[in-house]
Amino acid sequence: MKPIEDMGNGELAKNIIYGVALGGVVASLFVAPKLVVAYKWVGKLHKEHKRLLKDNLKRLVNRDYICLDKHGGYFITPKGTLKLYKYKIQDLKVLKPKSWDKIWRIITFDIPEDKKIARMALNKKLKELGFITLQKSVFIFPYPCEEEFIEIGEFFGVRKNIIFIEAKKVSNEKELKKQFKKKKIM
Repeated sequence: MKPIEDMGNGELAKNIIYGVALGGVVASLFVAPKLVVAYKWVGKLHKEHKRLLKDNLKRLVNRDYICLDKHGGYFITPKGTLKLYKYKIQDLKVLKPKSWDKIWRIITFDIPEDKKIARMALNKKLKELGFITLQKSVFIFPYPCEEEFIEIGEFFGVRKNIIFIEAKKVSNEKELKKQFKKKKIM
């Protein structure tokens, strides 16, 4: 994680939401900072940085992303959970293994018009990650990625509309390899 002084308010808020979702980490920073060995650095934070944390916590409570319970701990709200999933999708990456297993991953989907936003978000994320379009709603990638897109499909409520295929051979394989190498994916 970056030092607090290098984070903008948006990035700090994002890290706070992640922390609260992971079990009230942020709450422990303010309730008993000396008891939490893993967070010793909080006690050493400059007064200005502590103020930044407190201001961001207040802002997140006011926006109903997190709530303060009667014991002084923070927990994530349903609205905060949605924000967390949006962050997770933004941060989603497909890990590139050391060597290619020579299996193509094909993602195809037929998402209804009433879920147009989900379709557009899925298209955008696939392109952002370096997938290549084979046809309108058919994308290909050389590395495992099913779990990541199951999560996206579930978030948008379109999981049943996404199909994953693994193929050992694709007719235009040479051209695909060139395109992935050009994108520095292979």
